[in-house]
Amino acid sequence: MAITNTGTNTLSAALKDILPNCDRVDALVGYFYFSGFRDLHKELQSKKIRILVGMDIDRKMIEKISALKDANLDSYLTDAKISSRAGVKENYFEIFSRVFNDTDYFDDTEAQEAFKSFLEKIKDGSLEIKKSAKANHSKFYILHNRPVAY
Repeated sequence: MAITNTGTNTLSAALKDILPNCDRVDALVGYFYFSGFRDLHKELQSKKIRILVGMDIDRKMIEKISALKDANLDSYLTDAKISSRAGVKENYFEIFSRVFNDTDYFDDTEAQEAFKSFLEKIKDGSLEIKKSAKANHSKFYILHNRPVAY
């Protein structure tokens, strides 16, 4: 099945159909959008999730967040080359955290519920998000089926 993200043929719809039979999810994505986690947070509640993010914070994503529309977006972007893997990781999470903290994106009940789930999964180790050392815009999902009891 090809996913076109038009009509009902969306990645979210396909994942909602598949996730009830899975216990783990591994994903390589270009960008991490909290809106994707928010849309699937109920289905992901009991899953072990590993996400590898291949790109820095997306300027278009920042521009869509209402509280930042008139802000200087350059402070959320990194054009400098960071030589160490630890530096790439630290820079990504610092900017990611600032986007979360500087917006009103989480002011509704559904977003707050999803964020609580997101934070709990990080705390208990069932959600790992890592940043690749080199830019990678691939999209790759591995959904591990739960073992079948006979």
